[in-house]
Amino acid sequence: MKDLNKKAVQAAAEFLFEHNGHSSSLEVKMLLRDQGYFALQSEVSDLLWELCQELDWEHDCNGVFRIYRPQNIDQKIMYLLFSAN
Repeated sequence: MKDLNKKAVQAAAEFLFEHNGHSSSLEVKMLLRDQGYFALQSEVSDLLWELCQELDWEHDCNGVFRIYRPQNIDQKIMYLLFSAN
């Protein structure tokens, strides 16, 4: 089994973003386990939360798991364009 690390969690989340438009800690954990990582829900959740803060991902909670999405790039560009003035 491979040891879990932030880079693997980020890669799994971004893979799911591309294919589903979003990801949850449960989906990331299951994908990482399929790839041979020793992934515990709590550790995956903590690393995803760190990545969310660092990479400015959007997130919601479905009552059980946080759902992460990449920042809406169009909204971010408009914000940057109009807040610069």
